[in-house]
Amino acid sequence: MARWQVLVGLLLVVGTVGAQTVGRPLSLEECVNLALENNASVRKAALGVDLAEATVLGTWSGLLPHVNAGFASGRFIQGDRIRKMDVPVGYDPQSGKVIYEQREIVQKGVERNSHYARLSVAQNLFDWGRSLNLMQQARSQERAAEQAFLAARDAVVLDVYTKYFALLKAVKLLEVYREALQSAEEQLRRTQSMFELGAVAQGDVYKAKVTVGEAKINVISQENEVRMARGNLNVAMGRNPDAELAVVEVEVVETPFPHTREQVLEMAIANNPELRQLRQSLEAARLGVRAAKLAYLPTFSLGVTYSRDNEFFDKVYSKDLKRDYYLTVGMQADLNLFRGFADKAAVERETVSYRSAQEDHADKLRQLALRVDQAFLYLEALREIAEINRANLVAAEEDLRLAEERYRVGSGTLLEINDARVAVTRAKQIVVGTRYDSQVARATLEALMGTLGTEATRGRT
Repeated sequence: MARWQVLVGLLLVVGTVGAQTVGRPLSLEECVNLALENNASVRKAALGVDLAEATVLGTWSGLLPHVNAGFASGRFIQGDRIRKMDVPVGYDPQSGKVIYEQREIVQKGVERNSHYARLSVAQNLFDWGRSLNLMQQARSQERAAEQAFLAARDAVVLDVYTKYFALLKAVKLLEVYREALQSAEEQLRRTQSMFELGAVAQGDVYKAKVTVGEAKINVISQENEVRMARGNLNVAMGRNPDAELAVVEVEVVETPFPHTREQVLEMAIANNPELRQLRQSLEAARLGVRAAKLAYLPTFSLGVTYSRDNEFFDKVYSKDLKRDYYLTVGMQADLNLFRGFADKAAVERETVSYRSAQEDHADKLRQLALRVDQAFLYLEALREIAEINRANLVAAEEDLRLAEERYRVGSGTLLEINDARVAVTRAKQIVVGTRYDSQVARATLEALMGTLGTEATRGRT
């Protein structure tokens, strides 16, 4: 699918989304579409593709004929004048050749109309493939620009994914802290009642109040985290940080990632837009070196010029093209001997660009392998942590139930309850964290493989 088709599709989708999402929670795809519409880097990357396309069009000038036409009409006026000229003064009797001598002559002034028309065609015949190299270089740069556009788009999509899941995570953690606060407040009420019955010491009441206070602090802090996460997502979508925003919960994928680390790396090397962009830039630089070296070789071209000039207008612009004309047909060879080191500098510049592109490509390969490793290992670690934590949560909840029961019958302490409640809250935090962090890790891997996003927001060129 061509880039313009992707852009048009996005605009249509976004236009529909913008009209339908006012005042209701946004889905992940709707957030992505809004971000793609408003993101400046994506728009600039699209303009870069347009610029590259114009450059490709310009390279056709080296292969196609150049056609020029010129027209002029005016008045020729020459005043009286005296000048020295070679004039014939006789014949050599032996050789029969005309004898010239320089004499001073007098010319009367003249005045007449002057009309001129010219049509010329020049065609490059052979330049050792330099024009073709320049065209291939421009096409490689165009493909690089297309990949830069895809890379910019993928970066925006991944950014939205990351901040969308961060907001969901913050909201869910707020629910966990509010549950902990509610549990602490219930414990405070039970402890207060037991103290009034003389079953526990007053110190336990104070401890329970401290626990409630700490739980309230956690809630306040997390509410701030939610506001910051909402602001981050708004900014990623090109909106004001304080804009009203609610998001739809997503179906979390908990199955193992469907590819091995080797498969992920292989797909990343084949499809990653940043790497593909560098590959095209490397090819463009290689062609640039070759084209620069070919500038030293001669070029051959064919030229045809048809012209007319006369003092009578109808003799210049008459339909009878077989009269009153000049016709020049011939081949031309141009050899570049010296242009003030401009060609030498061009070769060195293109060579340095090629070496720089090689370094960039090799470095990107290393970085890509590292990012794949890190994301893959992180995802695997989250999966193992989530599996361990499921048992921890069950054990922590049972431990809390037993601690509360022991405290109720007078065989336990409030400290045991607080420790057990902290363990339950920590286990729930891990549940929430692994749930959404794993989605971000999966999205990162898909972005590295060049497969992140939906059909509505994708379309490889």
